[in-house]
Amino acid sequence: MLYDGFRIHRPSDVEVENVIIGNTITITLGDAVKTTGGSTGYAEPADAVADEVYGIAVDFVDVDGFSYKTKTTNFDGTFTEAAAGDTYVSASDNLTDKKIAVRIAIIGVNTVLSAKLSAAKGTTSGSDKVGTYYGVLTTNSTQIGETTATGTKSGNTAYMSVSGLASDNITDPNIPDSTTRILVKCIRLQSARS
Repeated sequence: MLYDGFRIHRPSDVEVENVIIGNTITITLGDAVKTTGGSTGYAEPADAVADEVYGIAVDFVDVDGFSYKTKTTNFDGTFTEAAAGDTYVSASDNLTDKKIAVRIAIIGVNTVLSAKLSAAKGTTSGSDKVGTYYGVLTTNSTQIGETTATGTKSGNTAYMSVSGLASDNITDPNIPDSTTRILVKCIRLQSARS
């Protein structure tokens, strides 16, 4: 499924892990996600300026590992199907009851992501250049804040644009006519579940 959020540019390059979603948490497929609470913790969107990214949400699964798309009997909470990316809102007791998890494609330092900017590239000066740094879009964890584009890496930058369509063009080569879909690497990684 192609959703609006983050996508792994080369899916064979990553491992996946199922992590239980916290209580009353909303996650959309394509979200950048983080984990909290260590190895027994839970998943939630990476949507704060200082958040590190563990991976990208790619599916919702029950305690037995079955996808919501194939088996709905062990699910509670609210599942909403959408072309832009299915969304799941966990129940208020998810950590102790159904334990619905998000399947996360874990990203590493060399993982290239196809990302959607919050506005057309070039709207903010430099946002259309290779090597531009971007911050988290705090209002939508499926996108990168185009207005956060800067030529300088700082404590608030989470992503850096890389070559896409050409060596000097950051456009995702799979969507060459897009004005908002670019290739990036995450530079603020959560190296282990924390």
